[in-house]
Amino acid sequence: MEIVADGALSKWNDLIGPENSVQAKINASSTLRAAYGTDSVKNAVHGSSNNQQKSAEMNLWFSRECRTSALFSNNTCAVIKPHAIQSGHAGQIIDIILSEGFEISAMQMFNLDRPTAEEFFEIY
Repeated sequence: MEIVADGALSKWNDLIGPENSVQAKINASSTLRAAYGTDSVKNAVHGSSNNQQKSAEMNLWFSRECRTSALFSNNTCAVIKPHAIQSGHAGQIIDIILSEGFEISAMQMFNLDRPTAEEFFEIY
């Protein structure tokens, strides 16, 4: 999903916490990864770490082929990972995103085959 807010990239990274959920539980207990993640792979959500990565991810998920309302400015790409969706936490995570002042300007659910998913998570 594309989420929009003033300072979206840094604000999102603050909300999701450290990449490793174990470290998040110790050092950033109020973050999404502390609440819904279990380790560095099953850490509930993904967030772009910089503007270059954000642009690449936005182009990947919201390409020109897909008509979308995505704004592509003052935003970041947020990914709720499959294990968090399977555990029934997607709604809670979206509620937290909205309660933190983000606007969701575009959202799409994808079913990726294993090789595509592995490639995405290897790169990002």
